Amino acid sequence: MIRSLALAAVAVLVLAGCAATPPQPSPTTAQTNCAPEAGLAFVCGTGAVEELVAVADGEWLIGGRLNFGGPSGFVAINAARATEHEVPITFAAPPASCPSAPDPARWSFDGLALVGTRLFAANHGGREAIEVFEVVADEGAPSLRWTGCLLMPAGTLGNAITGDGAGGLYVASFHDPGDPAAWARMARGEATGSLWHWPGEGGLRQVDIGALSGANGVAVAPDGAVYVSAWAASEIVRFDPRTGQRRLIATNFLPDNLHFDRAGRLLVGGQRARVADIGACGAQCPQDWAVARLDLAAGTWEELASGPGSAAVNYVCGAQEINDRIWVTLRGDNRVARIG
Repeated sequence: MIRSLALAAVAVLVLAGCAATPPQPSPTTAQTNCAPEAGLAFVCGTGAVEELVAVADGEWLIGGRLNFGGPSGFVAINAARATEHEVPITFAAPPASCPSAPDPARWSFDGLALVGTRLFAANHGGREAIEVFEVVADEGAPSLRWTGCLLMPAGTLGNAITGDGAGGLYVASFHDPGDPAAWARMARGEATGSLWHWPGEGGLRQVDIGALSGANGVAVAPDGAVYVSAWAASEIVRFDPRTGQRRLIATNFLPDNLHFDRAGRLLVGGQRARVADIGACGAQCPQDWAVARLDLAAGTWEELASGPGSAAVNYVCGAQEINDRIWVTLRGDNRVARIG
């Protein structure tokens, strides 16, 4: 989840988890080539999807679209048929805790988390907030009903989101969106990010996790430990909220989104690139990429896929296991990928 320094002040065209870019063709533009590449198969026509959640026992995936000058909102993917469908959205009256409903003409989504039947989505279009939706997935493709929001604290940019296992959320903030030097600081490996917790009511509370350079992905392990990508430092931070202990795990690429598989191993997607190069990129941002899996018990890494940046796969944002298949989200060309 990454933003571009050059367009940090453009609220409509933002992307946390991948670099913000100038306007691009509508995400509904037909693909001219959807052939497999670099060991990946594709579902095309999805729009620019940064993150996925599985609903209806994994029959359907919901992806949040980034606003690249075309329609944003959400896309549903039928996991078995590898087809994409628009997600209908309705709106409830704003609750007292949220000043208004988001503007569908401006919203732009990256981080997602499903807690029960509620979908939490990090929105950067029109406001910095975690939008809350109720998922309806009784028959056919799922639909969403907006029910409220969690406004991000001043000076934060909500990036990845994950459930805390008790009905609340952890939210990683990439940097202060008002800091013009944020990308230069990340290129030097300096701290820009933070971790926040929402216990299920009230507002977000900052977690004392220590320095994070470009806090990116976040995931909670089966033992309750929180893992956060310090993306710009090529590190993953393990934090135990019960003891306050912090441990660093080095990576040989820039670790983006994080997810645990069913065996308790950590799936990591990211880029083999320089922070400055991603921060300075324009409408296309081809960078070498990798998908790897960390066995926490053994302390060993397994590379599952990698390749050079291309028009189809600018670079990888993350990977997650859904129904025995690994799905990969990409920065780039209107598609979501699968391994195998």
